[in-house]
This record gives sequence, C-alpha cells and structure tokens, in this order.
Amino acid sequence: MKDQWTQLNIDLDKLSESIKQFFTENQFAPTLVRTKNGYRIEAALGKTSGTRQKIQVNITGKPDNFTVDFTTVTDTGKGFFTPRMILSFLTTALGGGIILKYELEQKEALDRIEKMFWEHVDRQVTQFSDLAKDKR
Repeated sequence: MKDQWTQLNIDLDKLSESIKQFFTENQFAPTLVRTKNGYRIEAALGKTSGTRQKIQVNITGKPDNFTVDFTTVTDTGKGFFTPRMILSFLTTALGGGIILKYELEQKEALDRIEKMFWEHVDRQVTQFSDLAKDKR
C-alpha cells in the first residue's frame, strides 16, 4: 500500500527513525538505509518466527510532498500466493492443508502489522506536522 502527504513540512529523518523504532518494538530486525530518493527500511521477522518474509518501506519525496510505500516481500518474490501455498492447495487431500493454514496465518499476521504500521505513521505525521507548525 502507498500513501502520500503534501504541504506538511515533515522532518523525514525523524519519520524514518520512528518507523524503524516501530519495527524494533514489534519484534522485527529493521535496517534503515538512506537512498538518493529518500529512505528504505527493511524489516525481517526474527529467526524464531520461521518465516522468510520481509517488509520493505520506502519513503520518497521532499518534506512537503512525500510518499510512504509499504510492501511485503518473500525470498521467492512478491504477492499473496507463495510457492508453499500453491503446493498446499494441490496437496490438501494429502495433508497439505496444514501448510496452507500456516501460510494463511502468516498472511493474517502481516496484515495486522500493516494496519498497525499505518496507524503509527498517521500518528507520527500528525505529531511531526504539529511540531512544524509550532516552530513557525
């Protein structure tokens, strides 16, 4: 999902650090990289989760016109249907339903994280825009 904000004059350094902190607080191992267009935050679940999925957040633009893009990436590509899910659909009669259940639970967990992420970003953007207004 992608969202854009304009005319707020947000400190993107603070926003990117806040997003990195959000992932740390939610048991992810985030990395923050400054790119030529903005920031990229990659967050992977810890090794104990058993998933190979990562979340990638890109912040691009200028303080008064920026975009935040949230994507989920697996080691084998993007999208909802992973190879394990497809295999489990085909082998459901032979016990593949367990794999499908696990994959769907992972998808639901990532959906919950994404919802929490957007709530966090909205709060931070509001807070940082209020700080910018106070400085005027």
